[in-house]
Amino acid sequence: MNKFKVGFDVIRDVEPMSKRLLITTLSGVKVVLVNKNRLKVKIGYDWNYTSLDKNNLISTCMEIGRLTNLEIFKDKSIISLTEEMQDADFYKLIEIINSTVDPYDITGFCKQIRSTSNVDGKMYDTNTPDAVLDIAVKIIDPGVNDSIVDYFNGESGLELALVEHLDLDDENGFKLKYYGQEIDKVNYEIGQLINFLITGNEDRIVRGDSIYEPMFKEGNDLVKFDVSISNPPFMMKVDRGLIQNDTYNRFRHGANLVTNSDWITAEQVISSLKDDGKGAVLLPIGALFRGGAEERVRRSIISEDLIETIVKIPGSVLSYTNIVACWVIFNKNKEENRKGKIQFIDLSSYIESIDRRNKTISRDGVHKAVQYYKNFEENEISFIVDSKKIEEQNYDLNAFDYIQSEELIRNISSNMKMVEFSKIAQIRRGVQVNKGKLDALNTGSNRSHYLISIGNITDGKIIVNESDMIQIERKWEGVYEVKQGDLLVTSKGSQFKVAIVEEDIKAIVSANLFIVRVYDDKYIPEVLKYYLESELGQNLIQGIIKGTAIKSIAHKDIEKLLVPDIDMKMQKKAFNMIVESNSEYEDRIRKANELYKKEQDQIKNLLNL
Repeated sequence: MNKFKVGFDVIRDVEPMSKRLLITTLSGVKVVLVNKNRLKVKIGYDWNYTSLDKNNLISTCMEIGRLTNLEIFKDKSIISLTEEMQDADFYKLIEIINSTVDPYDITGFCKQIRSTSNVDGKMYDTNTPDAVLDIAVKIIDPGVNDSIVDYFNGESGLELALVEHLDLDDENGFKLKYYGQEIDKVNYEIGQLINFLITGNEDRIVRGDSIYEPMFKEGNDLVKFDVSISNPPFMMKVDRGLIQNDTYNRFRHGANLVTNSDWITAEQVISSLKDDGKGAVLLPIGALFRGGAEERVRRSIISEDLIETIVKIPGSVLSYTNIVACWVIFNKNKEENRKGKIQFIDLSSYIESIDRRNKTISRDGVHKAVQYYKNFEENEISFIVDSKKIEEQNYDLNAFDYIQSEELIRNISSNMKMVEFSKIAQIRRGVQVNKGKLDALNTGSNRSHYLISIGNITDGKIIVNESDMIQIERKWEGVYEVKQGDLLVTSKGSQFKVAIVEEDIKAIVSANLFIVRVYDDKYIPEVLKYYLESELGQNLIQGIIKGTAIKSIAHKDIEKLLVPDIDMKMQKKAFNMIVESNSEYEDRIRKANELYKKEQDQIKNLLNL
């Protein structure tokens, strides 16, 4: 932890966000006073006088607030906290500010402020990592004369990324035409301060709800910008009535028909662009493939050829969520060679640790994403898909999975004949039973069958006990009951599992499993299980798994899953080898456990325990 963050230890019995705002405010006073001429703040105080005691600092803070109209210096809660500080703590804090804050390095100071967002733990860190912001900024590559807006401004992190990208020193920061809107009070006050220190403008960062009340508007239309980049909250819930009656014509692709669609924020970005503008929005990966109204929105946006690039960001990079995300890059004026196409860039492998808790995209990853975008290049992490291909996939934009699966299939098709799963087996999803009904069935007087769920599968074995017995409905008989030789395959859950029903038991299967009953003349269950658990099988299965928080496989997708078309003679030979290998493996494990237990007993006896 750097010395600037040590200031948090000086202030006691104050909740973390208030501590952070207090330290930002007091150190911000120093930076403003030292740069008052550049910032055109006509104030007679200097830092030496201001830092002599609390009363001087409070007076200066209030005067800066009056002169600049910056909310952080007018915040009454910060004034009260300063008044309540013990003199000894105040002077310690001033000493820390003097030793750590360089008022001549404005960009460095702004980064110091942002670095404190997680000082009290990961739960307070809602800032987007710099490298993630850099991807969107460097791909869009705005110029110093471009107007730029972030309707979900946060703490002006995007603005700092732009300053570095445009190589603006402190004296030239005023050239940046940056605007932002933010609803959260703390983020707004910090973001407004950062924008003022960089550009000298106090009114370009505004507070308010960007969806319900966008502030940058001209009559009944949004102000149009050259660039619009945003990282909004995922799956925002909005009032359908308000967005359906939108007066700014923002939701013409249909996002106003869903109350919690990520495409609502995407449409906000698109609507704020000039006719030749470029934009970017960070969305959860689920927004790329969810069905219903969201599919219709994607169809409309794709039909207008607005999406240029999608860059995949691993979930572990965003400290405030584990959800995999993606930058969706929009271009209202695509180059000719990009028309009717979308480029996909996967940065899943380009992760590096910042510290033991936080990860980021590596600089090499950022560089490669930008290079492959500019060169419109295809390679192992970048591929280009025709819009017609996406149309064939029902406007599923998560091409990272299905394109890789298709590439894998192309690579193996020359060496191996493949056949669809439905050609070699009957596949049925288990029975859907809600919790209330299940509780009743668990206590029924005629409990006759085990209910097998994902939790009953461990290391490829089905393990059931008396507590899994339920009373079944007659209509379930023969439909959801298992037979010896059936494969049970997960249809939903965080782990993909496969198990064989090794003996005849009276059991039915829950809806989070598929019952796979192979045709005797087509496949041997043990061989099919071996394939599904193999590297090749797993890679192909990954291509049909959908979902982020809850992963699932659709019935139609598993029916189309390709499996090797192997003649029965070869399968029988493989079956004998599988059985022999498994038996020998289990025997070795048993002997190893016996030897281990014997050695442990010897150690116990030696120690007289």
